[in-house]
Amino acid sequence: AALETMDEDFRVVLVLRGQYAEARRVLEVALEQLEARSLPQHAAACRVHLLPALAGIGDWAGVDAHYGLGVAMLLQLDQVDPALGASAQLAGDLAAAAQPERARKLYELALRQFRLLGMSEEIGAVRLRLAQLPYEGE
Repeated sequence: AALETMDEDFRVVLVLRGQYAEARRVLEVALEQLEARSLPQHAAACRVHLLPALAGIGDWAGVDAHYGLGVAMLLQLDQVDPALGASAQLAGDLAAAAQPERARKLYELALRQFRLLGMSEEIGAVRLRLAQLPYEGE
């Protein structure tokens, strides 16, 4: 558990500082270790926490891959955590200008996490961001 907590704290610092490439490197190493140790809940969370790092460097194929696997794992494991919602929301913020449809999916992931946790303030903030996104073709 110490490894997961340390990686989580380090990820937060790197992402908040805008060091997306370094955050990606750290999280990809952590993901490999978590998968090798058969820790699916931590691996699912790690995939979601990778999303803002990938969006921050414009790796949209990576966002799509980790989003797809991460969401499938979260649903299968029935996993809910405010940090997952926060990472999805941040990834949505980073994608909003260049990739509004991807941002929409990321915000919907954040919204699902926050709804399941009853976090009304966060729900309102994500709904506002969703309402401000252009639709494809606009």
